[in-house]
Amino acid sequence: MSIFDVKVCLGTNPLPVLSEQRIANQTSKPLAIDMQNNHNIDVKKSTEGKIPMDQDTATKVKAFEYFTNHLVDWYKEQNHEQEFSDNDLSKLKVLKIHFFVCASRASEKEDGLLDVFDNFWAMPYGHVESDVYTWLDKLDYIRIDNYKLDIVKEYLDDYFLDLDSDIKKRIDESFVAVKSTNAKLVNYMAVDLVELSHTWYSWKSMYKLARSFKKYSMKIPKEIIKSENKIYSLKGV
Repeated sequence: MSIFDVKVCLGTNPLPVLSEQRIANQTSKPLAIDMQNNHNIDVKKSTEGKIPMDQDTATKVKAFEYFTNHLVDWYKEQNHEQEFSDNDLSKLKVLKIHFFVCASRASEKEDGLLDVFDNFWAMPYGHVESDVYTWLDKLDYIRIDNYKLDIVKEYLDDYFLDLDSDIKKRIDESFVAVKSTNAKLVNYMAVDLVELSHTWYSWKSMYKLARSFKKYSMKIPKEIIKSENKIYSLKGV
């Protein structure tokens, strides 16, 4: 891995990267992705009121906010002597942990969270839920940049009341599953989480397929994730 790769993985450059040429030409401007056509889209133009959020997307976004609420608690548990404002929950790190949590309870018989977060793609730096990434800069209560997560304001007590109780229960259980397997995962550096995601068959198989078509992204069928071996640790980390 080159120094440039490490910088990108650590959050000093925006995600995602769709081609080697675009890696070289990246700016600090946030990007969303047209996954199907491999085109870069300006987030501001695509999400600032011009494209309304449908109900399924609204549910997914709120479920992601519920996920981040758990993630913040997990990070604080593992770093209780550190000020949370010094966290390293960058976009890349959050997106990687998001995938691991979503996949944790998925099996051949159960979707886990893959019916809620149903748009994962294999990209150069691992699994990315495209819809989550598109709306990542539009959240009201938290702000996640290329370095850390900031809490803009605390969630109101009733904020998650309209999120389906079954979804909340499954997110709760998924965090328990990951933490019971590797409670230190939240302290992995982003570059380590990328390396970990690259050990998963779903990424290796679909990214290899993408490259065979000279592309840098490919949607991952959830059946592959459900049936594969789930890996939550790296040797030496």
